[in-house]
Parts: sequence; C-alpha cells; structure tokens
Amino acid sequence: MLYRLVRQILAYPITQKYNTMNNQIKFILSILTLFILFISCEKDEVQPQGKTNAIFNESLTYGTVIDIDGNVYRTIEIGNQVWMAENLRVTHFNNGELISRGLIKMHGYPSTAGNEPEYGSYNETNDKDSIATFGLLYNWASVSDSRGIAPKGWHIPSKEEWELLISTLGGGTEAELKLREVGKTHWYYLNLGDNTSGFTALPSGQYNTGNFYGIGDWTAWWTSTGMDDLSAFAKQSSTLYPGEIRSTPLHMGLSIRCVKD
Repeated sequence: MLYRLVRQILAYPITQKYNTMNNQIKFILSILTLFILFISCEKDEVQPQGKTNAIFNESLTYGTVIDIDGNVYRTIEIGNQVWMAENLRVTHFNNGELISRGLIKMHGYPSTAGNEPEYGSYNETNDKDSIATFGLLYNWASVSDSRGIAPKGWHIPSKEEWELLISTLGGGTEAELKLREVGKTHWYYLNLGDNTSGFTALPSGQYNTGNFYGIGDWTAWWTSTGMDDLSAFAKQSSTLYPGEIRSTPLHMGLSIRCVKD
C-alpha cells in the first residue's frame, strides 16, 4: 500500500503550490519518509511459505486458518470438534514475540532443560517444503506459555479433547487408521491408514536428549495437560502405540495440532 502511495505522489505534478524552495524541500522529505517506511514494512512482511506435499482426503471439505506468521493451515470438522489438519509451524507468539529456536541445545534426562519455550525443525532443516509438510517440533514450555502459539480462536487440545477425538473415531487402532495419511509417501513402514477423518496424521518424528528420530514411523502431539514437574501428556502415533496418550518428558520436541475454541 505504501509503495502505491509513493508512486502516486511521484506522479503528482509539482505545480505552483510547490514553487517555493521551502515547499519543494518539504515535498522531497515527505517522499523520502514514505520510502523509508515502505522499506521497513517490506522487511517485516511474511516471507513466502513452503508448500506441503501431505496427501489430504480430497473427498472431504476442508476449511483454513492462518497463524500470526501468515502460515495457512487446512482444518477439518470431526464430530463436534474442528481440528487443524496440519502440524503447527509458527515461530512467534500471538503478541509478536519470537519463540527461541533452540531444541538442539537441550540434552540430558531427567533435566531442567526445556523450561524456556523453544522450537526446532527435524534435523534442523531449513527446507520450507519439509517444514510445511511436517511442521515444527516444540517443547512443552511453548505449549504452556501464556502468550499463546495457537492461532486466534484456537488452542492446544487438552488430554480430554484428544480422548474425545479418539472416541469419536471408534477408539484404539480403528481411530488411529482413520487419522493417518494414506500410503507410504511419508509412513515408511506398514501403513493401513485411510484418513477417512481428514486429520492427515504424518510421522513427523520427535526430538529428545540431543537427537532427532522417528520421522517416517513415529509422531506425537502435545496436549495442554501437564502431569507433574517433569512430564505432560502427549498423543502418540506409531505401530507400537496406536491411539495412546502417554506421559512425556517436558523437554522433548513434539508436534502440535490445534483445535478450534
């Protein structure tokens, strides 16, 4: 918008109104001020996002939601809930403050590491398409921070909200298969998922004690429900733990899905 305004000013003829030296100087200074503001806004604009290659259930109708960074996520209605159909990949809190990118620094268990909100990408990749597909990994301090990382009007689901989702889809393995993306594009091993729910669960891996692991056959999402000073509940998804919600160390880096308020 500022760019268009500057162009309009530049195109405006300098008539007698500006025929004194004083007015001409003011005119030029105004243009320079607008130009500086324009450059400043350009730097703050959201950079082009990557493109997900997740396989959604195109027979269903998806909505969308946008986070503070400008990332656009598909959403899907399942029973009486509306869920994000993609993993969160935001890097700012809702007040605009930056979340620290620091998961790789955390190691040791049990540990007090992870008390500060931090995120990371799997294997510290900067590939935008990979991040758009699998999302980012966050420690639980990011989940519990009062500044909020879910898009406005959304929140991190509680243990009970995850349990409702699983129950709505039939529970256990039945629910697990309805949640998963189809095929072996991302799930490397035996995958009977049909994604009839549209949730499109991906094996995004996780971070723990200095290592990233599990991409291709494992994922877990934080709940907003803490357990004790060292752990909180997370919904896990793998061939070993279909549909289970388990205690997880707070310093681990896991995926996040959000549910609508």
